[in-house]
Amino acid sequence: MDIAWFGVLNGSVLAFLSIYAARIGASALQLGMITAVPAVVNLGLALPSGDWLARRDLFKSIFLSSLFSRVFYLLLIPLPVLFPFPVQVIVIILITLLLNIPGTALAVGFTAMYAEAVPIQWRGHAASARNVFFAIFTMVTSLLCGFILESTPFLLGYQIVFGLGFLGAMASSAHLFFVRPAVRRATLASLPQPVAEGGASGATTVAESPRIPARRRRWLNIDLKTDVIRGPYGRVVLLFFFFHLTQYLAIPIFPLYQVDQLQFTDQVISLGTALYYIAVFLGATQLVKLVTRFGNQKIVGLGVMLLGGYPAMLVFSQPLVMYILTSIVGGLAWALINGGMYNYLLERVEEDKRPASLAWYNIALNAAILAGSVVGPVIAGGVGLAAALLLFAGLRFVAGFSIFKWG
Repeated sequence: MDIAWFGVLNGSVLAFLSIYAARIGASALQLGMITAVPAVVNLGLALPSGDWLARRDLFKSIFLSSLFSRVFYLLLIPLPVLFPFPVQVIVIILITLLLNIPGTALAVGFTAMYAEAVPIQWRGHAASARNVFFAIFTMVTSLLCGFILESTPFLLGYQIVFGLGFLGAMASSAHLFFVRPAVRRATLASLPQPVAEGGASGATTVAESPRIPARRRRWLNIDLKTDVIRGPYGRVVLLFFFFHLTQYLAIPIFPLYQVDQLQFTDQVISLGTALYYIAVFLGATQLVKLVTRFGNQKIVGLGVMLLGGYPAMLVFSQPLVMYILTSIVGGLAWALINGGMYNYLLERVEEDKRPASLAWYNIALNAAILAGSVVGPVIAGGVGLAAALLLFAGLRFVAGFSIFKWG
């Protein structure tokens, strides 16, 4: 239910905030800042947040971090009627900055909380269920928001959409409050005993609570060992940096192109979002077969190459049927990437260096988000929106081929 209600947030505020900013006159650079600000905060606060979480009750801290972060979505509800449009854009950027300060602790600590809350033999089922609920609630909410925006006055419609997102955010945090470590649940004794993630005999179980703080410290107190990126894993991090750079070069351009060039209504955009997540869901159902046959590296490379088609197809997304096809292609591509990327990274990581290795990936990710979100609008300002999207499509294809060939 945490991820289901987050799907409500994703299908409302997260899907339509940049669209709203574009409709009230935000520039490409300002849209890029909305995307870049979280990366700046994460780069600066990820390690201090990990140290802060390691010294406190993890589950309580995650709940409070989510609550203090998501309460800022409340400020979006009155925003459309409080300030002139240019000021609203600045306020949106500021709100994005503020909510990501406590949100960094949530992002850093959620993996450790998930590992403690879900016994290892249940994690695959839990992850699958979370993906299904996230996709379904995002699709339904997106379609509902499209209907609301089409049937109500402009500013009132977005106030309702922002209110719906705030409701989803708060409900998601409320469900995080009830998450507990597996070792504290009375039902643990009835569960099959899982094999430990480490240890010589493999007989350690989640019931051995003294091991949990040590595992948590491994995840949250991270020593950035430079030796992990000097070998083959360094090439993987570099390739993913290139991919994420090409990904985020285009993201700030999408809302502007949809609103200014294609002149899509909010209902059309909501339909595209819903179809995108339907494609993600359907693609995920076939992922196991594809990974078994081709491996995670090849699947991720193919997914990135296919994702290159999204910005190119968006340029030619008139008539509507072409936009529908574009959304489906983008969703299928993301299903491949999202389903194989994390496992691909773990395949390349040495077990005893996992926290440091994943920390370097996160640094590369956030650096790429920051660089792409700033540079993309600058390039678009020089060559035009359509030409920039075609250029970014080509770069995405190169990134995907590089992962496929040399990852």
